[in-house]
Amino acid sequence: MPIAVITGANSGLGFAIACRLIEAVEGITIVVTCRSTAKAEDTLRRLEHRYPAKTLKLDYALLDLASMRSVHDTAKELKERFGRIDYLYLNAGAGDFIGLDWKQLALDFWNGFIAALTAPTYKLQRIGRKSGDGLGWVFQCNVFGHYYLMNEVLPVMKDGGKVIWTSSLEAFPWAFSYPDPTKTLSDVADSSASTPSDTLQLLINTHSYEGSKRLTDILHVASYKSIFESYKVRQYLTHPGICGTNIMADHLIKPFFWGMFACFYVARLFGSIWHTCTAHKGALSSLYCAVIDDEMSKKFGSGTDRWGNERIVRQEVEEYDEEEGNLVHKAMNDLYKEWKEKLEKEDQEKCSLSLTPCPICSYGANVIL
Repeated sequence: MPIAVITGANSGLGFAIACRLIEAVEGITIVVTCRSTAKAEDTLRRLEHRYPAKTLKLDYALLDLASMRSVHDTAKELKERFGRIDYLYLNAGAGDFIGLDWKQLALDFWNGFIAALTAPTYKLQRIGRKSGDGLGWVFQCNVFGHYYLMNEVLPVMKDGGKVIWTSSLEAFPWAFSYPDPTKTLSDVADSSASTPSDTLQLLINTHSYEGSKRLTDILHVASYKSIFESYKVRQYLTHPGICGTNIMADHLIKPFFWGMFACFYVARLFGSIWHTCTAHKGALSSLYCAVIDDEMSKKFGSGTDRWGNERIVRQEVEEYDEEEGNLVHKAMNDLYKEWKEKLEKEDQEKCSLSLTPCPICSYGANVIL
């Protein structure tokens, strides 16, 4: 039975990915990751209720991407409990949204109704928020936590496994550049005082969510070949088009959110191929990359015609620069090694104080009383 691990599966796109896999892959084991046991158990109950006649196994693991200790421990747990992972969906996402720039929103809609609903630039976001680990919060939740998790479980995905990243239509080239943020039109808070680390971690970026998705795109193109060469694991980049999920809904008053959601259908009726509207349709590209071996260099988008008939749209990653990609890949690998060394040292120190052998590592049971 194939095993799929899906981050952020308790709602929105992640839940829809689980549903589509259950519908398409007979006998699949779905492992959802959530921050709390209550959310995880609720997710499994909803899946069981929706597919009572399906032959499947449901499980969960607790994961908080804003905690590198949680990411590290969850990776160990997944390897120990399952031994093999066939599909790893790096889907969970977060945005540090604080509202809307109403003036910019009006300007965007004046310039083009469909464009304003497809490539919005009017979402206000906090600048400089750090996680408890001292990393950029959006960077850690959307990119680095996933990158660390992937690198830790790749050894149990050899020969045919697939890593599937969730990106976005909002992965704008202007939203991120490395190591110098002034090389693009990126709107940064204070580039003069920034370091390459600040830039990578989106700490000076006024659009950190969009920047995290652009970073995801760059990282994918820079890394998919080496991952395949080392592990025979195929890595894919997807996006759901434009659909209603909780990532922005939680920051808007309900009437406005539902009004915008209705506008998605109007945009689709007027010819937008990207307004999938529902998470279930948005999850098409995520399912496609699981069941079809296609070109890893492409970005696979979920789309529809005006009547909602689904389609896969293959895209190039816009304005990809190989030199920038190599620098990003190296910086991410260096940060991964730094955190792996730190977390494993903590493991060793903890195990050295134990009176019984540690089931995770070879340390422990070495204290003489």
